[in-house]
Amino acid sequence: MAAVSLAMCLATAGLWVRSYWVWDTFAKQSYKHDESELRTHGFVSFHGRLCLSLLKVKPVTFSATEWEKVRSWTWSRVPDASQAWVYGNISQRLGFGWESRTVPTKRNTLSSFAVTVPHLLVIAIASVLPSWWLRAELRRRFRTRQGFCLKCGYDLRESPERCPECGAERNAVGTQRHGATEGIAEKVV
Repeated sequence: MAAVSLAMCLATAGLWVRSYWVWDTFAKQSYKHDESELRTHGFVSFHGRLCLSLLKVKPVTFSATEWEKVRSWTWSRVPDASQAWVYGNISQRLGFGWESRTVPTKRNTLSSFAVTVPHLLVIAIASVLPSWWLRAELRRRFRTRQGFCLKCGYDLRESPERCPECGAERNAVGTQRHGATEGIAEKVV
């Protein structure tokens, strides 16, 4: 799970840097025949923000061959101006924002809903698990190297078989510190 969080953290950091030059869109379109409605939902990365959006266009009619072209997930690069009407007026404070709007046109009605969060929030949340795992791994390595109990951290230099604090066996709690008792014995002799 920590590896997935780390991958998400790094991918979001890459999108964050890229978002100042390119708008990336990852979206899926669906068509409701009974309501003749086209829905586009997905994520947009732009200007340091991630936006979850839903766009509805109603009424729309598609032929079977046209529908085959639009029903899958797509990743695309979007120029700033082409999506400005959807994301341009989102009320924002520190990169957080939301918007809901309906725009009637001559042929159909466009409805949009969007929620934005800063990339840095996603990076911070995604970095919690890898940080926690790294801290635990560093603690385990330190305790093993220094001859401490892996469970409770008690110094095991004088307890070769079992931890007197928590009762864990020596082979289950780590190995003795390299040269800890040999160095002392050599100095005394």
